[in-house]
Amino acid sequence: MAVTLIYANDEEIPLAKRVIAVVLPSFKILTRDNDSDIPDHLGSLPDRWKANENNYRSRIVENSTKFFEDNFADGELSAPDAGDSEMPVSAFYSEILRLYDTQVMSSGIFSDDEARELLKDEGWFNANKKFLGKAEDNEAQDGKKEKDEKKNPEIWWIYDGRGVYLGNISLGANGSYNAQISKDDNNPYFDELIHITGPLGRGGDEFKHSVVITNVDKDEVIEAYNNAGFAVVLAGDKDHEEILIELDKLRKR
Repeated sequence: MAVTLIYANDEEIPLAKRVIAVVLPSFKILTRDNDSDIPDHLGSLPDRWKANENNYRSRIVENSTKFFEDNFADGELSAPDAGDSEMPVSAFYSEILRLYDTQVMSSGIFSDDEARELLKDEGWFNANKKFLGKAEDNEAQDGKKEKDEKKNPEIWWIYDGRGVYLGNISLGANGSYNAQISKDDNNPYFDELIHITGPLGRGGDEFKHSVVITNVDKDEVIEAYNNAGFAVVLAGDKDHEEILIELDKLRKR
């Protein structure tokens, strides 16, 4: 059965060493890093499928049917059906491909054999050659243990479908989340993002090249962005310093 790999975009490093998460058809998510938020992020998708708010199921089906027909003619993965009460694996994988298609991270569906060959020397397997997370097995389900406090502030990167940066959601020193929307020429979605974000916050500040909406509910605003077709990706340790530098530049403009 096919698996989905999530990996960093750095062409100078072999793909096998760039893989940061392996998603299995059982909805199990394996990560290199104990502190990764990818399992929690993806773990919400089956619940969103069940709730089907804003025609969530139909949007996935419409955007993925041709992909699965073209790439899985053998039927190993068939296009999802919006009538399924439980989220199909194909719908789960399709959302991962959409969410992790940015300048920072990408994702792809690989056959089990392809994934095993690619990752055979990277410590993803146990003695029985079954997939095993380097740190721990993370499953897409509720009731996960709280993670230790992160070394870096929590920041979520907002992209359009082409992988162009549009803004961010960050955890402030006061414990509340703020959404910063870029308003330069690279963001044709400024008005739409402000329309989405404004009602979900409790205040705001305007700068020369961005607008900050304060006191937003992180999960609520991420869901709203996803439903509107934007990708929201958690910043990892590797790119965190670069992100902070860019954010600091934006705030000073």
